[in-house]
Amino acid sequence: MTPGNIAGMASIKGLDVIAVTDHNSCRNCPAVMKFAQEYGVLAIPGMEINTSEEVHAVCLFPTLEAALNFDGYVYERLMKFPNRKEIFGKQQICNEEDICVAEEPNLLINSTDISFDRLWEPVSYTHLRAHDRSPSRGLGDVYKRQAEGFETAAQGKAGQSLSGGMPDYQQFRCPLSGAYSGAGANDTGEGKIR
Repeated sequence: MTPGNIAGMASIKGLDVIAVTDHNSCRNCPAVMKFAQEYGVLAIPGMEINTSEEVHAVCLFPTLEAALNFDGYVYERLMKFPNRKEIFGKQQICNEEDICVAEEPNLLINSTDISFDRLWEPVSYTHLRAHDRSPSRGLGDVYKRQAEGFETAAQGKAGQSLSGGMPDYQQFRCPLSGAYSGAGANDTGEGKIR
């Protein structure tokens, strides 16, 4: 799916918030965030990093700039191995016009040399284990811990910023994992933000 498709499907599904969490990359965040804003959906820039221990962790960033800075840090530490499109598919990077402008030649699902315990060091952001279905790892719990000082350029439907307290968003109780990070991935309606 292209960034425009992702944001459009999130809107059609009635989602208020999505997190953009590609494997070891934030390079599609600018385009998704642009389209999400047009559709009235809040898009949080993020990444699903594969650590040196093979732990998949979802990283959510307070700003697009922080996400893109972390992207460069991670890419330098990614195990370089050519992507085999015929097996893993294309790894496309789209611009803000929804046009594929590049294709990543290295396989992005490989592990990095960044340990899970050191994820806090490079930049200030929120991280949690991906694919963790325990109730204590929900998006609401993340925001409760990060409500002070969490900022993003994206705006919610009512025009509210994520700066400071977030009473509406503290009610999230859906696990943040691959099943919930993409529009249309969860057709049951479970985890929908209302």
